[in-house]
Amino acid sequence: MIGIERQLRFAFLSMGFISIIAQVVLLREFLTIFGGNELSIGIMLGNWLLLVAIGSISIKFLDRFNFHIREFAIFQFIIPVIIPIQILIIRIFPKVIGLIRGEVVGIGTIFSSTFIIFMPLCIILGFQFSLACRIYSGFEKRVKGIAHVYILEAIGSMIAGLLFTYLIQYLNPFQIIFISGILCILSSSMLLYLCRSRALILSTFVLIFLLFLTPEISSRINFSSLQILWDNELIDAEDSIYGNLVVLGDNNQYDFYENGILLFTTQDTAINEEIIHFPMLEHPEPRNILLIGGGVGGLLGEILKYGVDKVTYIEIDPKLIEISRRYIPENNLDDRRVETIFTDGRFFIKNSNERYDVIIVNLPEPSNAQLNRFYTVEFFHEVHEALNDDGMVSISIPFSESYVSEEMRILGGSIYRTLSEIFPDVKVIPGERTILLGCKSEGILTYNTDLLGKRINERGIMNKWVNIPYINYKLSPHRINFTLNSLRSNAEINEDFRPIGYYYYTLIWSSISGSEIMEKAFYVLIIIIIAVILILNKNRNAPVLFAILTTGFAGMVLEVSILIAFQAVYGYLYHKMAMIIATFMMGLAVGSLLMNRLMNRYMRRMKNPVNMLAGIEFLIVLYSLFIPITFIEISQYAISQYADTIFPILMLIAGSLVGLEFPLASEIYLERNKEIGKTAGVIYGSDLFGAFLGSLLSASLLIPLMGIINVCILVAILNFVSGIALGIFKT
Repeated sequence: MIGIERQLRFAFLSMGFISIIAQVVLLREFLTIFGGNELSIGIMLGNWLLLVAIGSISIKFLDRFNFHIREFAIFQFIIPVIIPIQILIIRIFPKVIGLIRGEVVGIGTIFSSTFIIFMPLCIILGFQFSLACRIYSGFEKRVKGIAHVYILEAIGSMIAGLLFTYLIQYLNPFQIIFISGILCILSSSMLLYLCRSRALILSTFVLIFLLFLTPEISSRINFSSLQILWDNELIDAEDSIYGNLVVLGDNNQYDFYENGILLFTTQDTAINEEIIHFPMLEHPEPRNILLIGGGVGGLLGEILKYGVDKVTYIEIDPKLIEISRRYIPENNLDDRRVETIFTDGRFFIKNSNERYDVIIVNLPEPSNAQLNRFYTVEFFHEVHEALNDDGMVSISIPFSESYVSEEMRILGGSIYRTLSEIFPDVKVIPGERTILLGCKSEGILTYNTDLLGKRINERGIMNKWVNIPYINYKLSPHRINFTLNSLRSNAEINEDFRPIGYYYYTLIWSSISGSEIMEKAFYVLIIIIIAVILILNKNRNAPVLFAILTTGFAGMVLEVSILIAFQAVYGYLYHKMAMIIATFMMGLAVGSLLMNRLMNRYMRRMKNPVNMLAGIEFLIVLYSLFIPITFIEISQYAISQYADTIFPILMLIAGSLVGLEFPLASEIYLERNKEIGKTAGVIYGSDLFGAFLGSLLSASLLIPLMGIINVCILVAILNFVSGIALGIFKT
């Protein structure tokens, strides 16, 4: 029995480990197809959580099968077999449903495809948790068994989150799954051996197969399946911590993609010249230049035409430079005037003491919270401080003069207003992508085409596109006035803690895909609320389940809020982000372990444990109000250097508060239900359902529309109502 108990603990750890590895790998695969805006990410992650919740609750309906250790081991054996198949299906299904590369995919397609493909794995993972709690209750009394499974799964998840950061730099998705799968199948084999099951023979053969599956074979599987996804135009592919990098093309013309989004095309001279030459010509004497993003696509060469003293090129992903060197030998990275720094652009500006004449921000549109940071009033203020007195910044926005939709006008207007809040002089360069120029001093930026033409001649600039006739065409008064009138809207200013910019981008994405986000979101919310009310109304433990649901919601919303705030205050450094997320998982384990010990010591003395559950709800209320105060203090005062210490602590406390409730709520529910498996399934399912709502709504709608501060207040209100409901339930 001791051997089985020890092996079960290892099995629960590996269950949490494979769950997180699978989640991250499969979400990255879908991002390549659907892109990375917050709504699509919320739908994908929400579906994962919802299906795991359904799986955990399903144990209520499978009692008659009397599943036990042998069945648990078989399910654990099946999991690593399913995941590679799911990767292949994800890469093939765009061809099956007729998706064209670059096509904007609607909400319905994202929801249905992720729901169907995630379903088998997530249902098993959820069911596994409830079954694990039932099995382990034979070794640990009552709720102690549930708490230990929860703790071990959280620890496994934490280890997986940290380890994935390093694995993805050296291994492809199939290799990562095979390594993780060996862990699961080894655990499964040991359990089957201890149970003296014939299924051990099958699992052993599979384990041997995985052990001898060489990296070369898995690399071939990976590349061949990517060829199908990319219409057999793929010539290279690499995975980095920031996403999947892909190179397409031939005849010395290559397209570089990251997570399915086109980064740049080689020999795209017109775009490169527009991005560089307008800001460089506007400056009287550009000597020190900062370029954020896209340098290897030809921008560095255009900057160096001006005989500058120095170009500082910021690129967040070293793998992009590594892969570009294979196909763009003349990329100017080795020029003595070019300094390449691998870091987050905003982190660099915030911590740099150097002053620049021109700062060129060449990044994709604000489609998500990470990119939106480069279009906020706080970022423009940091840029303002990094410029010389006559310095200027250049950004481009998804605003085309040939087609102006209402959604594009709102987003463009928001960024234009935001830039104008900081810079006294803002000019527009009309085009298929409008360029915005902001200068620190007035009277330097100009629409005088004669002056700009004179500078071209004096500086000896020979361009294919941006020449004197082209400048006259671009800066015609009619085009400038049309663009300015279109941008002058009542759109709101984009802020770090109220990132309305990526919500406006989501509206553009929605209009192109034919999805009415607000209308559908409203009806979906109404349906969900009615369903929750009906379900809880029939359950005599409704206040307890509502408390767990609101805590799951609070945990997810606070986690997302802390991550967005950290990116804004500190920067997007992947290893730091991974560490912060891992501390949340650690908090779950710490909180659950602490409550488990408190219950073992003091439970018999408690007259009513509901009091303690209500107390934790009120602690969440206080913490939800404390977090925004901390954000404001960090952002406004000179303590951002401590952000990499403060934010993990904030995340650890948030996770601990969520972890505290799980064993206690299970104990209260078990008093009336008496069945360990059902109790674990219902409590775990309620927690995940709350997290599902938080994932779906927080980053995509609540935070951009309400702001982080108000969203934290909303979380406090919900948990306050939950605490009051528990007080009524107690009496």
